[in-house]
Amino acid sequence: MTADDGLVVSHGAAISVETDTLFALAAAMARLQADCDLLAGRASVAARVVSGTPLAAPFDVAAGPLVRAGCALREAGQHAGRLSRGVAAAAEGYEAAERRAGAFDRAAGALIGFAAGVWTRHALLGLLPIAGWVVPLALAMQHPAVRRAVAVLGDRIAGPLVLDPALLGNPAVVGLIRALVSSVDDAAMGVAGVPLPLAALLGESGTGLVGLGTAASAASAAMALGAGQALAETPITVKAVGASPVRPPSTLAEAARRIPPAEAGEPQVRVERYEDDEGATRYAVYVAGTADFHAVPGDEPFDMTSNIAGVAGSDAAAQRAVEEAMRRAGVTDDDPVTIFGHSQGGLVAARIAASESFQVDAIVTFGAPAGQIDVPSSVTQLAVEHTDDLVPALGGIPLTDASGSDRVVVSRRAFPTGPDPEAGVLPAHAMVVYQETAEAIDATDDPRIGGLLASIPVIGLGAVAGRSVLYRAERTR
Repeated sequence: MTADDGLVVSHGAAISVETDTLFALAAAMARLQADCDLLAGRASVAARVVSGTPLAAPFDVAAGPLVRAGCALREAGQHAGRLSRGVAAAAEGYEAAERRAGAFDRAAGALIGFAAGVWTRHALLGLLPIAGWVVPLALAMQHPAVRRAVAVLGDRIAGPLVLDPALLGNPAVVGLIRALVSSVDDAAMGVAGVPLPLAALLGESGTGLVGLGTAASAASAAMALGAGQALAETPITVKAVGASPVRPPSTLAEAARRIPPAEAGEPQVRVERYEDDEGATRYAVYVAGTADFHAVPGDEPFDMTSNIAGVAGSDAAAQRAVEEAMRRAGVTDDDPVTIFGHSQGGLVAARIAASESFQVDAIVTFGAPAGQIDVPSSVTQLAVEHTDDLVPALGGIPLTDASGSDRVVVSRRAFPTGPDPEAGVLPAHAMVVYQETAEAIDATDDPRIGGLLASIPVIGLGAVAGRSVLYRAERTR
């Protein structure tokens, strides 16, 4: 449902109709029916008393109105009951229809991906007769002049297309890429020659044994084998680099501004500890996004290696860095924690919540590719996404079953008329733009958003004392 400020609230991955509101209305109508039936019964009793009791004879003039009131109340109760049942049925129908639509989208994407994989397999087999040209072409590509010519030609042809912010920020393109990412595993099975029934059984629409995480793991392994240190995980070190007193954030925008900027060489994690007058302790963790986009890891653990590992659900250095920072800050298994993260930081937040290694009570993500992570239902989830931001789509189509039903997505288009051509490749992904969206969320009068923000424990916690510590993690060899 869309608010006047352009914000769209969707419950779970596929439910764009706010069925919680409908179910609440159905419950209210059911209570109204019960009240009407109770009052109708009392009116009937009162009518019999005033018309059949000699002592009440002076009041027998009220018998007629009481009978009519009882009839009207019974009729109103019947209407309320029918409305309650109708609204509940409509809500259930909306949920069922949209989940079926989500399942259909997944199945269609999987089938298209599988067909593309089969076509690619046959195309590659069709190239076998000219395989003899591969060696001469490979030798020719070793010449610097040939490589420069190919690079210049590719840059002139593909560069304006691939790096066009208007194209990458088109919501239709973002949706297409989301579907393509989700079907990568199906395409791989098509290329491998897996029969369609078996592929359907193994894929996300079936048992889920093969999915986006599997594809990411395979890509990581292939890169590591073919390119040496590419996407290879390493140990890390974590150290505190600064501390200061702090109060809990009073708004979502204030919390968003506390997420460290994604810059190489800078701190990536902020851990805040709050203690109230009764000695109860609560923590908030703020996690930065990707700072290094190279395939071969350097010193920065918030890099592409951690991105791929995070999507694959494997040992990501960025997640280890955040968990170590939390332990160094004193977070124990019993301490309630709220985690805020931008981009890869949101992915890490979802992974930590899913691991249940800490008592995470809420996560708030901004532009994170985390929609396919199965977070426990006990965790409040708020995902802030821009429909013209490509990065959340790289996490594939979000969970559409019960596993994703507790994830609330608040979205809007960051640049309704298109981004400034000079704004960079992915302007809608910038944290400063997400801070503006957080301000719009704070300012909206939508009661659903107000209730959601109230369920994030550290926002508006009060004027309790706190301490903030910044941490810097680095890879080691």
